[in-house]
Amino acid sequence: MAPGVGLFGAGRFVAGLGGLMPLCLAMVMEFAPPRRAAPTTGLLMTSYHFGGMAATGLGLTPAPAAGWRWVFWAGVLPALVAVPLLLKLLPESPGVLLAHGERDKADAVADRYGLPRPTEVAAPAGRLAAIRALFRPESRWATPLLWLASFSALLLVYGVSPRLPQMMRASGHGLTRPSAS
Repeated sequence: MAPGVGLFGAGRFVAGLGGLMPLCLAMVMEFAPPRRAAPTTGLLMTSYHFGGMAATGLGLTPAPAAGWRWVFWAGVLPALVAVPLLLKLLPESPGVLLAHGERDKADAVADRYGLPRPTEVAAPAGRLAAIRALFRPESRWATPLLWLASFSALLLVYGVSPRLPQMMRASGHGLTRPSAS
């Protein structure tokens, strides 16, 4: 829908800020069985980046004939199905329900998904305290390593894959047929 490159770039920047992935990761970490949390998180991250690479593949095949906007519409169509399903089927976090004073609902969701019943915990007071909590001894290394891994993967999806066709052309490879080299 962007009428020009400027608005298109601004939209890509806002979309690339990554509000969806942290939300998905938090839900996976909360609802995955403890012994399956790491593989489930890995599957989620891999699926996200696979989708980014699949978009690049769509851009290389039908886009030259159908136009680049077609690729973005192809990405929207699954969301039109997924968003209503997710809104209907995804449960609210037991911790959030408890924080809103809904103890019975929180316990019901926890019981239904085999989670421990939530207990009230004191949240860090203020944003600075919340940020400092990320660097407590038990997560001192995990926090920056997770940031680095996520940044590297996002750099691949948003930095390299959109430029892959130009990099291939610069290396002498064609986009529509195998190169002679």
